[in-house]
Amino acid sequence: MTGSRGVASTVVNLFVCMVGLGLLAFPSAAGGAGVLLSAAFLAVFAALFAAGTLLLGRVTDLSGCSTYQGTAALYLGAKSGVAMQAVYILTGFLAVQNFLIVSTDAFLKLDVVAAHLNRAAVCACVAVLMLPFCFLRTLGALRFTSTIAMFGIFLVVACMYYDVAEKERAHPAPPLDYPAVLANATHTAAPGFALLPHSAGSVLQFPPLLVGAFVCQVNAIRGMVELKDRRDYTTVILVVAGFAAVFYSLFTIAGVWAYGAAASSDVLSELSGTQGHVAQVTNALACVLKAPFLVQPCRSMLFGLSGVEETALRRNLLTVAFVVLCYSIAFSVTDFGAAFAVLGGTCGTAIALIFPALIFLKFAQEPKVSDDPTENAALLPGSHGPAKAPAAPANLGLYRAAGCSLLAGGAAVLVCMVASLCV
Repeated sequence: MTGSRGVASTVVNLFVCMVGLGLLAFPSAAGGAGVLLSAAFLAVFAALFAAGTLLLGRVTDLSGCSTYQGTAALYLGAKSGVAMQAVYILTGFLAVQNFLIVSTDAFLKLDVVAAHLNRAAVCACVAVLMLPFCFLRTLGALRFTSTIAMFGIFLVVACMYYDVAEKERAHPAPPLDYPAVLANATHTAAPGFALLPHSAGSVLQFPPLLVGAFVCQVNAIRGMVELKDRRDYTTVILVVAGFAAVFYSLFTIAGVWAYGAAASSDVLSELSGTQGHVAQVTNALACVLKAPFLVQPCRSMLFGLSGVEETALRRNLLTVAFVVLCYSIAFSVTDFGAAFAVLGGTCGTAIALIFPALIFLKFAQEPKVSDDPTENAALLPGSHGPAKAPAAPANLGLYRAAGCSLLAGGAAVLVCMVASLCV
């Protein structure tokens, strides 16, 4: 038996898993942070994601593990492994709630829905629509779901560019005076399209948003285990990082060009007419299809933490309980506000930067091999995972440097997040 997934389906799954609702605030943050700094932030975080996720996969494979949490427990101790899982479960729980809130709000903006159903009923319908996809057991089973979600995400961007074109047609912008732009970085052809930052709050807000846009490490390791050939893992991560960076750039450019720094933190609310309704409903359906990518690993971690054997019945019951608990909060809450941003940013930073950094630093000190039967039993034949402690790779300095870089990035993000609350 070998892994059954190819490169293309793995790339699509990870891309869909990464694209979260924080993306909707990119134009607002980039409009205030300026073009140059926004581009630099995006390049840095894409590079940190690619390097960190590649090395995390390598450490996991060399250590005979098959999950992110197993690698964390091996190098950081059992308590750290539990803490990492708790952080991820909380992140997934908050994200699924937010998916329900956003989807409910989008459907309630349709007159035909608002005239017949209240908020609780619409939220229940969204949860019921989400459930069948959440019952699926593996990421591979979601390949068609992820493809549909990806096209939905692209349709949202197409609606944004169509809205930009409509606004340009109705109110043509004056020709861009390039010498004036270079001489005065705050000069703009579009509202708020500045080269340099003119809003400290936006500069501080952008790094936490970007961290959340590159969180898929748990699913990346799951995807590596399911690959037909693990040597393709490098290709998968590099393609995902590049694809995500280009997509985020296109989305941000459209939002900033049309609405500038005055854009709402939910840029889709700025769209008008038919394209606005299409974009919001499409985004709502994409949220429904993205939820399983968070529910699946959360469910596996809950079974692992509880020590209860996973059966089909228990898995389905836990899935229903998880979605119902998310619904019980989502139908009565319309906005998590700053609390969601802080908690989500903290958890995302821990998963994407801090835990991998600590794992790399420990690995550079002493490579280990897992003796956990649940980790080794989950390895597919053909794994590079060793039967004994791995010999120290020649490039341990690379892991040490990556660990220090990720730690510095994580500290910077947390500082920005705290400072943004004070500005």
